[in-house]
Amino acid sequence: MLFREEKLSLLEIQGKLRLEGYVVFSPSDNWYAKWLGDYGHVSILIRQGYFFTWVESSIGFTHVKILPIGWKMSELFPKATEIHRFSCWKPEKMTRVPQIIAPFTCVEVAKSFFGLKNPLLLTPKQLLSVMKKRGFIKCH
Repeated sequence: MLFREEKLSLLEIQGKLRLEGYVVFSPSDNWYAKWLGDYGHVSILIRQGYFFTWVESSIGFTHVKILPIGWKMSELFPKATEIHRFSCWKPEKMTRVPQIIAPFTCVEVAKSFFGLKNPLLLTPKQLLSVMKKRGFIKCH
């Protein structure tokens, strides 16, 4: 366990799924990155037993990779700006909220993992702020 287990009753966790792992905020080289602030991209690493599932998404693709035991964070994310552990309970059958004007970006993928439905949450910096406020990320 990455975090101390919360004391929740069986009724409180019914229909929910526990997610633990890392959320990685990185700079981006894309043309639109100058409007996003310090973070141009977000990646998700989900802990599943003794291995991690890496979800890397962008407007044009979604890449999912199973990482073997012994992988190094510095090799996978050499330019990462911030790496945070996360732990949260999300609705088990949560689906992504369709957006009329927002493209399917890395933030949209991350929002679906964390059960966030805010349509105004568009940038990685906004995502980091919301995750800190909701307690998904433990601040030191």
